[in-house]
This record gives sequence, structure tokens and C-alpha cells, in this order.
Amino acid sequence: MYNQDQPLFLACDASEKGLGACVSQHNAEGQEQVIEYASKSLTKAEVGSPAIAVQVQYRSSSSHGNADALSRLPRGHDKTFDQIRQQDEEAEQFVASLETQNVNNGLLVYKQLQKYARKDAVLQEIIIQEGWPAKLSNASVKPYSSCKHQRSVIDGCLLKHGDETTRVVVSSDIRQLLLLQLHSANVGSARMRKLARRYIWWPGIDRDIDKMVCNCDACALHRNSLPTVPLHPWPFKNFMWLIIVDAHSKWPEVFKFQVGSSGTNKSFVAKEFKDFCNQQGIFHSLTPPYHPKSNGQAKRFIQSFKRVVQKGLETLGANLQDVVTDFLMVYRSTEHDTTGESPSKLLLGREIQCSLNMLVPELPAHQDQTKQLLKRKVQECQERQKKRHDRTSHERKPFQLEEAVFVSQPESKGKGFWKPATILKVLGQRYYMVRFLTGTTRTVHMNH
Repeated sequence: MYNQDQPLFLACDASEKGLGACVSQHNAEGQEQVIEYASKSLTKAEVGSPAIAVQVQYRSSSSHGNADALSRLPRGHDKTFDQIRQQDEEAEQFVASLETQNVNNGLLVYKQLQKYARKDAVLQEIIIQEGWPAKLSNASVKPYSSCKHQRSVIDGCLLKHGDETTRVVVSSDIRQLLLLQLHSANVGSARMRKLARRYIWWPGIDRDIDKMVCNCDACALHRNSLPTVPLHPWPFKNFMWLIIVDAHSKWPEVFKFQVGSSGTNKSFVAKEFKDFCNQQGIFHSLTPPYHPKSNGQAKRFIQSFKRVVQKGLETLGANLQDVVTDFLMVYRSTEHDTTGESPSKLLLGREIQCSLNMLVPELPAHQDQTKQLLKRKVQECQERQKKRHDRTSHERKPFQLEEAVFVSQPESKGKGFWKPATILKVLGQRYYMVRFLTGTTRTVHMNH
């Protein structure tokens, strides 16, 4: 009988065939009393596995008979033990792969930038000093002079302020990871610079971006060439592609079709499409065949699309849909040459969330005027909606547990609109879980 007040003794032994173990205690007379046995045969892989170094106490065979016998005469393979061990090994491999993937992909958040900033002696010297000395004693600080009058510190991160953007100053230890993150979709140096100018900065960042693109084999293989080709239906990666670019915001949409499908032939000159344009007030202008310059905006996007997708498939080894999605995310988030704004800002009125957003700490509420204005507008709108709704509504007494009620059943179709039920659980100020006479339960609002 197990006694929780007495110490436990674990006896283990191994042979070429199996493992044996025994848990025991000493009873009141000082005799050894067995609590539990364990025995297992070894697989071929386990026979060659390394032993674990632990501190042990030697016992002679005569006093170690239980574990010794169990290891030499194992009861067979323990499926539960083997399954748990396999799950543990798979979990360890999964965690290791995640850590490796984060390093390879360079996915960082500003909390990690804090850690690297604390280790960077140059950044720490800039952070702690007040003002900017006329003569610098540390030559390593001089490249940061461009932010001497436009800097602040939030949560241990050094920020460089511009006319419209706030950028995090990045430690030298992780710049290469961020360059890889900027180049993850295999976009060119111009788009990488525009994206970086909204989030991160360090001395010579444009030069480092150009250097990375120049050293990228995929980018070198897919540079622009001088000869041009006429525009016509083009199968690409065994698919036909419909490219749409909004003329105002430059927001692109890409749709994939099977080669030979009806959607790639005369859809845009069909009567149904003409009727749709007329109903929506859309002016439909056709371009001359084999004259791509008449639709230069879409042609230029097609060129970027094909080049980046080809590079992504060759370097990342990802599937086609993932490469297209990553390219569209970067394109929509990056400032356009013509408009000076990102397509998402012009179309949606805001920047879309991307991995680089996590690098910039959230500004305090009193400094973020846009967020304050939006919050005030939402609050005013909600108050107006509540005021209009409450004109015809009345407060009701809350229902109690086990209270009998009637619940509306719109789907009953002539079988009775109201069904008797009982309050089973209170889920909130207006929400309840009820149980009908049939035993079924349902979550309902007080208005039901």
C-alpha cells in the first residue's frame, strides 16, 4: 500500500532486449514493498540510442531482482510509451523548425528590436544623451547625424521622425534579417526602398538594399530587357491571368483561369459586359490590338507580376498562389511612383497590415491624432445609432435561471411561432442559453 509520508525508491535496469523498472517503499518493518512495475521491449532504434548520464547507487543482483528480471524478460512493446515518445520528438522538431523559419524569414517585431538596441553601444549612446554635441567623441555616432533633431525614444526603441513617417532605427546586428524580410517577395530595389522608408532606417540603408538586389541571382536572371513584345493573351505558368489595375489608386487585382476557359476569349466585348458597364455608368474604352502602349499601366504591372512570380517560384520554392499573394501584399502596401501614395491608402483610406507594421511601436493615444479622430467619429456614430434605436425600445427585467419563457421560431413555418423553453444559462446582459421541451438548447437574444 502506497504511503505518501514515506520516500519512494525507483529501481531501473536494462538489458540487450528491454528495460525494467520498479517503484517501491519500505514498510513499518523496514521491508521493501513494491508499488508499481514497468517493463518494455527495445526497438532496434532504441537499442543504439545514447544513455542519459545520471547519479546512481549500485545495488547487487540479489537485491535488484525485480528490475533485473523485468529487463531480461520484457513483456513486449509498450504502444502508449512509443506513441508519447514519438509525439515528443515531433513536437521538438516542430519548435526547432519554427525557430529556424523565423530566423530565415527575418520576421521580427519591435519587442525584439528593443533587445538588440540594448546591446548596441552606438544606439545606447544616442538614446541616453540629451541634445547633440557640437563635436562627437565617438566617430561611430556621426552617420546618425541626420536624425539628431528628429529623434525620440519609445519603449527602448530609437525612432527617426520625418515629415509623414516615423521609422525605427535598427541595430547593426539584425539589419541583414530585415533586408531579407524586405526582399522576401523578390521585389526590386526601388520598391524595397519605398517600403523601408515607411518603417525602418539605418545609415546607408538604400546602399545596402541596392547591394542585396545586385547580389540576388534571381533578380539578375530576370532583369528588364530592351526588346518589347506585343500584347496578346498570354499563358503563364499554364494558366491564363486577368489583370485589373484601378486607374485612380493603382490597386491591382489578379485572377487565375484555366487555359482555354471561356473567360479569356471575348468576355469584355460581350453584350452582357456592355450592359453591365452601361448600368454602372462605366465608360469602357478598348485599346488597339497589338499596341500595348495604349494600356501602359496594365502592361507595366504585368511585366512586374511575371518577373516577381518567376523569381519567387525559383528562389522560395513556394506554391504559385502563395507567391502571387505575397507579391500583391507588397505591391498594395508600397508607395506608387505616380501617386506618391500606396494603393491601399488611396483605395481604403488606410495602410493595410503587414509584417513590417510590427516593427514600429504603437504611438501613445495623445500623439496619434488620426486614431483619436477616428475613435471620436466611431463613438459619435454609435451614440446616434443608439439614440435612434432607443426611441422605440423599452428596458426589460432580466430573466432568471430556470425561468419559463417563450422563444420566437421564425423557421417554424406554420407550426407555431413561439415555443416554450427554460432559461438554462445567463451568457450576458442580453444573451441567454435556453432549453426547449424537446431537450435541445439554443443561444438567444432577449429580443427573441
